[in-house]
Amino acid sequence: MARHLWHVLQDHRHTSQFCGVSGNLILEAVSLVRHAIAYSESSGTPLCVFIPDFQHDFHRNSHQ
Repeated sequence: MARHLWHVLQDHRHTSQFCGVSGNLILEAVSLVRHAIAYSESSGTPLCVFIPDFQHDFHRNSHQ
């Protein structure tokens, strides 16, 4: 399904999305977060990192 909708999904995904995007590596996402934390600490800028637990949320919903 994703392959058939790729042309539509590509226009609506955020540029920072890494999962499921050809050419984007998850390690780049980890690096981006680490740089944001380092910048926040060195500049004194407040930072909030939100990490949802989608694995558990996915299994709680009915998939019928």
